[in-house]
This record gives sequence, C-alpha cells and structure tokens, in this order.
Amino acid sequence: MMTLEGLKARMEELIGQLEFHSRFFSMILADEMATEAELLEAIDEMLDEFIELSEQIKKLQS
Repeated sequence: MMTLEGLKARMEELIGQLEFHSRFFSMILADEMATEAELLEAIDEMLDEFIELSEQIKKLQS
C-alpha cells in the first residue's frame, strides 16, 4: 500500500490527466487521434483508480 503522500500525489496526477482529456476531447476526436470509445475508456479507468485511491486515503486517515 502507498503512503498517504504517495496516494495524494497519484490523485493529483489523475486529476491532471482527467483535465487534459476533458479540455482536449473535441480536438482529439477531430484529429482522429482516438475514437470516442477509446477516450471514454481511458477516462473510466482513471476514474476507477481515483475512486480506489480515495478509499485508500480514507482508510489511512482513520
């Protein structure tokens, strides 16, 4: 299990990745760099990891 600091750092990294995907969603699709399904799958995986990290942080804080 990661330390609380490590978990928080990973969450910040995930937030940055989610912001990137959200901000450039239309541009990525327009340039055909990824399909909508691929992009949504990547976002879904990041959200799953974010939820898991949130649960681990709650456990460490209690």
